[in-house]
Amino acid sequence: MSIFQNNLEERIANAIVGPIESLGYELVRVKIISTGKHNTLQIMFDKVNGTAVNIEDCKKVHYTISPLLDVEDIIEDKYTLEVSSPGVNRPLTRDKDFINYIGYAIKLTTKIPIGNRRRFKGVLKEFSNNELSIELKDNNGIIKINKNNIMEANLLFEKEETLWQ
Repeated sequence: MSIFQNNLEERIANAIVGPIESLGYELVRVKIISTGKHNTLQIMFDKVNGTAVNIEDCKKVHYTISPLLDVEDIIEDKYTLEVSSPGVNRPLTRDKDFINYIGYAIKLTTKIPIGNRRRFKGVLKEFSNNELSIELKDNNGIIKINKNNIMEANLLFEKEETLWQ
């Protein structure tokens, strides 16, 4: 699990991370979404100081990286650039995300099944040595998952108390 999932997304991330950081933001995720003939390049970012991202921040990032992406010409096909905050159900892509959201409800999908399952929902209890401990919602106890086995992880906008209701 990282801010990108493939080589193309990695090349895009490497091209834009510097300019985004120079504006006082941090890159959360780069994702290319293909739906038939149309591609969307989704860039999610956060403010380094932890305050909320607003529309002006999105405009600033968009106007900074759009010309850069055009010049670099990393994506061969036509695409729509979508720039946004991570939102309330934010993707968890970096170690700091897993550390910052201990005690919060998350859902995740693994690359390789664990006990015949790939989808899990529960409360993030611990993150250390590249391993997550999650108290599962379905009362199956605590499971440990290596971060490298995570295909996708998102915060659920619920605190621990509401997850069990």
